[in-house]
Formats: sequence, structure tokens, C-alpha cells
Amino acid sequence: MNDIKSLIKLYKEKYKKNLLIGYSGIDGSGKSTQIDMLNEWFHNNEIESHIEKTVLTKTKSCFRLSEKLFNDPNAYDPGIPANLREFAISCDVLDTYKNIVKPKLDDGYVVLLDRNILCYKVYAKCFNGLTKWAEYNYSLIDEPDIIIYVDISIETSNKRLRQRVEVPIKTDENPLFLSKVKDLYLKEIELKNSDKYIIVDGEKSSIKVHEDIKGKIINFLMNIVS
Repeated sequence: MNDIKSLIKLYKEKYKKNLLIGYSGIDGSGKSTQIDMLNEWFHNNEIESHIEKTVLTKTKSCFRLSEKLFNDPNAYDPGIPANLREFAISCDVLDTYKNIVKPKLDDGYVVLLDRNILCYKVYAKCFNGLTKWAEYNYSLIDEPDIIIYVDISIETSNKRLRQRVEVPIKTDENPLFLSKVKDLYLKEIELKNSDKYIIVDGEKSSIKVHEDIKGKIINFLMNIVS
């Protein structure tokens, strides 16, 4: 059986919960594009799905402070201590999960996360800002049932980010930092050693990446519901 609607139904029946899918990858990897395409695929197959991306409400205070101190809202690193920034982010992520993601799951939706716990922890570690308090916030959030990591080279990331005219390059989007982030992503995924972590080649066309993701989700669900 490879009908996605039937597979998700079997998943819900077996595990008594709805499917939570998280997307990860360095900036410029195409996470948002792929999550939109997967959402459309679900809707075309009569599956109720919802995209969620954490709105950094509390974290905005760091951006405002950065603008006040350095005349640039994106110059928060290293001016504002990483542990403060990352704790604020963890609060926003927890609020989003408790107030939006969990209720949507309880209402029967498949929820697609544009970034997830893996993303936030990896970036926090790269900034040396993952404190026990941020860790505690993340411990109150359920991990996604499937985590998709869209893998691209640093060169491709840099090229795509420079083509993004509407948003200036941020301090955490320089090639050296993104290389550190990518290395840690791959290390964390290897340490997890779980089939729920799906790596796809983001260097391919968006259509081919989407097809890869669909196929791997179907294979994953077939393996765990059989």
C-alpha cells in the first residue's frame, strides 16, 4: 500500500496521534518552498494539513535592542549575549507548540513545521547559547515524527541568499557560520541514528526534491505501520 491518505490513517490508528513533520536545513536550502509543496500534495489527497512557523514575538526584543545599540536589527551577534537570545527563541518555540501546533494535532491535522527543535538546538549550539533553561523549554515539546533535512552546499546557500533582495544578509548567514551549522546538523542526525531523519539532496530542482521527499515519507510510513 502506497496511498498516502491510507498510510496516514493507519499511522493515526496505530500510534493514536497525528503526524508531525519538521523541516530542517541551513538558510537557502529551500525549506519553505518544499513545505508548501508538501502541503499542497496533502490537500490534493484530501489530507487536512497545516503549516506552522514560529513567530519570534519575544525574540523581537533582541532585534529592537540590536537596532538601538548598533543601528541594525540583524547585528545581534555578538553584541547581544547568545544565551539570552536563544532562551527567548526557546520561549517563542514553546508558545507556538502549546498554543498552535498541539491544538492543530489534536484537531486531526497533519502539521508541517517550517523549522523544528533540531533546527533551534543546532543553531543555539553553534552560537554557544544552548543553556539548561532553553533545553528545559525544548523538553516540553514533542519532537516531530519525521524530520526532513534538505542538504545543500555552502556555495549554493550563499548564492541563493544573495539573490534574496527583500531581506538583507544576517549575521548568522555568513558562509563560515553556515558551514559550522551544516556540520553540526549532519553530526546530530548521525548520532540520532533513526529512520525518522530523512536527508534529501537540495541541489536538485525543487520538483525533484519534492518527489524525493514524497517517496521517502511513503517508505517511512509503510515500514512503521506494517
